[in-house]
Amino acid sequence: MLREINKYLEECLEAVKNELGILEEALEKNKTFENENIRAHRGIRVLDIADLKNAGKRGKKVDTFALYDLDFVKDPEILKALNQFYKSVPVIGNYDKLLRLASNLVKSFKNKSVEGRLPGIQLQQKRGVDVSGPGFVKIKIDTPYLYGYAENDGFSVRDVKNPANGSAITYPLRAKKTAVKKFYKWVQMHRNDLGNMSFGALTKALKKAKINHRHFYANY
Repeated sequence: MLREINKYLEECLEAVKNELGILEEALEKNKTFENENIRAHRGIRVLDIADLKNAGKRGKKVDTFALYDLDFVKDPEILKALNQFYKSVPVIGNYDKLLRLASNLVKSFKNKSVEGRLPGIQLQQKRGVDVSGPGFVKIKIDTPYLYGYAENDGFSVRDVKNPANGSAITYPLRAKKTAVKKFYKWVQMHRNDLGNMSFGALTKALKKAKINHRHFYANY
């Protein structure tokens, strides 16, 4: 089965190369791929893929699966199959197809006798509101002056240069949705500026951009 899957992946990738004249690079470690359908993040040990159909929606569930124990793989044939799968993620770009393919891969591994562990697969459902919608990948803010995040359901930034002050900002209690979207877009546009921006400069910039927020005391 493993050889058949490898052949199928090679055919998929070759078809894209022939049609577009390009071939996507394999999804590298600590990188994220996203389109309107899926979000895939490859860590050191785990590859997480989420179906974004219900992402960001209250009262809905988001299907996810993870390939794990990837850092324990030593077998050349399995490594080749996994690398083909990493390449296929942006090419296929569909949750159900990738889930079937990953499940078949894991099943094919079980028949092999190799040193160390074999990759496994785990399925999980998350609340829609806990998963950022398309275009809203969580942005981590970590500079010598600021620490926090921006995502589809909120934001928070604290002053790390003067921790004794405990100064921090987050989204307002009223008109939260509008403020969160404006802050997220602002961070996207000013990522390069944030590296040298103090907490005071940040709050002044947000006030100038008319982005509502509220101050609170962070317990360090």
